[in-house]
Amino acid sequence: PNWPVRLTAMHIFYAQQAYFEEHEMYSSSVEGLTSLIDPAIVDPFEIHVFASVELAASYMAMIRCVADGRVATVSQDRLLKIYKWDSQLLDRQQVGLQDKK
Repeated sequence: PNWPVRLTAMHIFYAQQAYFEEHEMYSSSVEGLTSLIDPAIVDPFEIHVFASVELAASYMAMIRCVADGRVATVSQDRLLKIYKWDSQLLDRQQVGLQDKK
């Protein structure tokens, strides 16, 4: 049951890697990755990308499957975690990224 959200998270990870190679920084939005992602993979998901302004080499993406509430996070170091959605998860992830600055 975790495979679709895992696939999408890694799809975002590799898109960010390609974006970084071209721009020497990670994209701070999904829109910045549009030319690098397959809509058939990402469209069923709600995706948030948080990039550190001070550290151009740091980001975290949160991918949420609205249908079943599974959430994956992935960061520039390929750390992939799976969660069950709760309303405060987004706030905790943003705080975690701010701590990395």
